[in-house]
Amino acid sequence: MFGRGKGSRELNLIPEEEQKLRNKKIKVVTLVVVGLLVGLQLAIFFGITFLEQIEKNSRNSLERDLTKKTSEWQSIASPAAQIKTTKNKLATYNTFLTSHSDPNSKISKVQKAIPTGILLKNLSISNKNEIKVEGEASQPNVIYQFSNVLNEGKQDFNKVVLEAISKSDTGVYNFIINFNLK
Repeated sequence: MFGRGKGSRELNLIPEEEQKLRNKKIKVVTLVVVGLLVGLQLAIFFGITFLEQIEKNSRNSLERDLTKKTSEWQSIASPAAQIKTTKNKLATYNTFLTSHSDPNSKISKVQKAIPTGILLKNLSISNKNEIKVEGEASQPNVIYQFSNVLNEGKQDFNKVVLEAISKSDTGVYNFIINFNLK
C-alpha cells in the first residue's frame, strides 16, 4: 500500500531549482537542435539553389558557345561543301575528258565540214561518237555537197548515212545525216 493505488504520489527528491535548471537546459538544447536543423535545411536549400543557378549559367554559357561554334562551323562548312562539289564535278569532267575526246573539238570538226547554205536545227553527239545532224537548206545540192564532204573526210568521219531529205511547204529542204566521228 505504500505508493500504490489511486492516490499515490511519487516522491521527487530533486530540488526545485535543479529541476528548473534541467528543464531550462532541455529547452535550450531543444531550441538549439531545432535551430541547427532549420539552419541546416536553409543552408542546404540555399546551397542547392546556388548550385542550380551556377549550373543554369554554365548550361547557358555552353549553349551560347555551341551556337557560336555551330554558326562558325556552318560558315566554313557551306563553302567547303561547295568546294567539294566543285572538286567532284571537276573530277567527273576530267574523267570524261580522259575517256572521251573534247566535245568542242568534235563540234569544230563538224562545223568545218558544213558548207554555206545549210542551217543546223539539231546536232547530237553520243558517247560512242555517233553524230546526228538535222538541218535545212534552200537547195538539195547543198545537202549532197555536205554528205560528200563528210564521206571524203575519211580521217575524221566514217559510216556517213544520208538518212532523210524532205521538202517542206515553204520550199526548204529538211535533212538528217548520221555519221561517226573518229
